Amino acid sequence: MREFRRAYELSHYPDLLLNIARAETRLGREEIAITYLERSLDARPNADDSPSVRAEIAARRSALEGKRAAAESEEARRKASAEATEARRQASEATAKVQQADEAARRSDAAAVRSGEEARSAGVARLRVPAYLLMGIGVLAVGGGTAAGVLARQQAGVVERGGAAAGGVPQPFAGDPSAAETAGRRAQAIGIAFDVIGVAFAATGTGLLIYSFKMRAKEQWAFLAPAPCGLTVGGAF
Repeated sequence: MREFRRAYELSHYPDLLLNIARAETRLGREEIAITYLERSLDARPNADDSPSVRAEIAARRSALEGKRAAAESEEARRKASAEATEARRQASEATAKVQQADEAARRSDAAAVRSGEEARSAGVARLRVPAYLLMGIGVLAVGGGTAAGVLARQQAGVVERGGAAAGGVPQPFAGDPSAAETAGRRAQAIGIAFDVIGVAFAATGTGLLIYSFKMRAKEQWAFLAPAPCGLTVGGAF
């Protein structure tokens, strides 16, 4: 290549430009080869091979443009492929995030259900304890009322016998019918009060116990607790 150029610089012989163009073509430098062909054509525009040189230049330029278009098309294809790959990656990440959010929502719902069940179980337990306590107090109160009723009947017998002991068994206030009558009425009143209180407590406890069994299958809970002025009732219904 250097020899051809040196020879042209010394002689300016136009045919050497064609040789340089062929050499540049073999080296893969097509644009430079076209430049030397054009210089050759400018140096001898009326030569016999000028038409073929022009045709060669046109063909080479067309081929070069075709290569450029193919290269640009390939680059566009690669870019589109890379963008599609990136889009698929982003879609996959978005799908994974949605799945993670769904899983988190399911776990949250399950935790809420467990929490509700635990709260309901705790509410049932808090309700049953006072229910059993009320029932026990009611039974004891009824028992106290029954004992007071027995005492009242005994005092009534003393009054009827005029203060004498029944069957030789010593009785409270024996020998004093007035005191026996007073004691009998007092015992009767106490017995009635204990019976009423006992029945009320037992009924309340039974109702609470029945309600606690019914509320197991419902989204609700309640509690009963002692308070300074009585009992406190609360819950969610």
